[in-house]
Amino acid sequence: MSTPASEPDDANLRRDAARRALSLSFTEHQLQRMRELAEKARQGELTLDEHDELECYERTGSLLGVLQSKARSILEKDDLG
Repeated sequence: MSTPASEPDDANLRRDAARRALSLSFTEHQLQRMRELAEKARQGELTLDEHDELECYERTGSLLGVLQSKARSILEKDDLG
């Protein structure tokens, strides 16, 4: 059960989680691997395993984008309100 005394802590936790979400990113090694896979895909030379790997990066990137969009929205609302 939520009480008024717990709400500031909930808001702080939400803002902290949002900031952490915004700090998430792929490593340079992962970005390089994505570039390699994308080039192989353009050349039509991906193996099935590489295709799966590239799809995984794409899904992860999409999920990260949604998460970070939500995080920005949380922080903007907190700044305005």
